[in-house]
Amino acid sequence: MANAQDALYILSPFDTLFERVGVVMGWLVEGTVDLATLDRALGSVVRKWPMLAGRLETHDVEGNQKLYRVRVPLSGVAEDYARYTLTSSSSPYPLSKYMALPIPLASDSLPHELFMQPKAPTLTTQWTNGKLPLLHWHVTWFDRYDDSGKKRPFSCIGVTFPHALFDGLGIARVVHAVEAELLGREWEPPSIVLEPGVNKDLLEATLDRAADEQFAKTGQTHGSSEYHATGLVTTWWVFMYFLWAIWQEKWHGGRRRLLLMPAEAFGKLVDETRAAAAKEQGDKPEDGRVQLTRGDILAAFVFKNTFCDGYLPPESIVSMSSLASLRRPTFFSGALATYPHNCVIPLPYPLYTMRKLEDMTIPTLATQFAEARIEFKQEEALLSREVLRRGAREKLSSIPFDTRARESMSFSNMVIANIVNIDWTGAGRNPGDVSRTVCRYKTLFPNPQMQVANTVVAAGYLDDGTMVMDVYFVKRRLKLLEGAIAKLVEEAER
Repeated sequence: MANAQDALYILSPFDTLFERVGVVMGWLVEGTVDLATLDRALGSVVRKWPMLAGRLETHDVEGNQKLYRVRVPLSGVAEDYARYTLTSSSSPYPLSKYMALPIPLASDSLPHELFMQPKAPTLTTQWTNGKLPLLHWHVTWFDRYDDSGKKRPFSCIGVTFPHALFDGLGIARVVHAVEAELLGREWEPPSIVLEPGVNKDLLEATLDRAADEQFAKTGQTHGSSEYHATGLVTTWWVFMYFLWAIWQEKWHGGRRRLLLMPAEAFGKLVDETRAAAAKEQGDKPEDGRVQLTRGDILAAFVFKNTFCDGYLPPESIVSMSSLASLRRPTFFSGALATYPHNCVIPLPYPLYTMRKLEDMTIPTLATQFAEARIEFKQEEALLSREVLRRGAREKLSSIPFDTRARESMSFSNMVIANIVNIDWTGAGRNPGDVSRTVCRYKTLFPNPQMQVANTVVAAGYLDDGTMVMDVYFVKRRLKLLEGAIAKLVEEAER
């Protein structure tokens, strides 16, 4: 398929941070999705956003650094060239085989097989070696909820993609484009113009300019402060982490769960935490107090209610890792506002001994998280990039964790992406064929195949304001977290 008219879009080192992960994201909706209607919308999105029709490739550069690139055909495409895939299946079982409605506060996620075709790739190497389409869409139809004899159709809509190409906000941009096409709304693709030949990545170009400006001011290109938020580890470390992850799953009952926090309960948690934090900051003037976001509070609530389980010794060091987007309007003059690829780096949160964490209140913890978020500066992107480049030179693996900690919790706040309550009502053959979105689901496929322990994704809100969380913890921590949420709900209902 390669020809001189292809555009080669070189991705950044930040995409290699997630190169070992494939992702399937899906939605359960009430009603019957029409495949032809969805296909027309997908085709329209890809025509307006040509990069989505490309192929992921590896790209070697000087200094032993491996990057990825997208080969995008700009002309002369063969008729059988697949810009994406769209497949479907009908379940022989009722939906009740897999889940209960209404969804309980804590439940297992729907099987990923309902959102993807069996032959869909899950490893980045499968995309690159097989020259496969970037996006693999799938629909599974259910003609009934249970065997009561009443017809009540549901549909699962899923998309499988390589994390080496999109982060959460990036794939959200794709999904919102499909949503807009289905609803007949206008939307704008990312402002990245592709030309035949090599095209430099927007993020890399932006950071290069920032490094030049910093060098002009300080004589350094990536700062001099000590930086640990992005870690580098050896192959042996990766192997030992793999064994530890298996041990967590098999011996300690590691499990992936879908947790819901109703609007009233979450609102109560937020109001009480903010009031307590304001009281703790009582000596500060109003304009000098740290303002807590819902994300700060939720991260503190989960961290406190899972890690304070009495398992780790008091002097054990633990940390919280949360990925922050470089798309902030105050960063790089807003140049990355519509950037669709991996554009996140870990926030430099403080380390805690278990003794200190046990003694801290949730408001205090949330305040410290908020302070780290507020103090986060664009210059840290240069520090993180330098860590990734050094890892490539020294053949070390990069991870979004502080390696000084014995255990870390990974918290991803996806609320800003508005990715849960997607409006799929335009996907029916006729008006009214598809109604509300029941929930959104997500599965990661890491290489090697293992579940990454202590992970939390604050996915977003359902139409009634319920917060949806994807989590993976060992059994004892799940029990504590689910119990804390149930207690919140009980108190909110009094």
